[in-house]
Amino acid sequence: MGQIPKDLYESAMIDGYGEFKIFMKIAIPLSKAGIGIQGVLTFMNTWIDFMTPLIYLNAEEKYTLPIGLMRLQ
Repeated sequence: MGQIPKDLYESAMIDGYGEFKIFMKIAIPLSKAGIGIQGVLTFMNTWIDFMTPLIYLNAEEKYTLPIGLMRLQ
């Protein structure tokens, strides 16, 4: 979001937008690609994480989905 030009924010303020409306109408739409990629990478990182649940969880009923699927094999 630091790459969005300040001129866009300033022109929105001149048009009468408040801080929240500037965020919702300008910053979020221009950052959708970055937010989407971050969501995909975070999902993949948590999906693939096998070691942390294996270390902390003792009971089989508390296993996460990836661990449970691995145990089915």
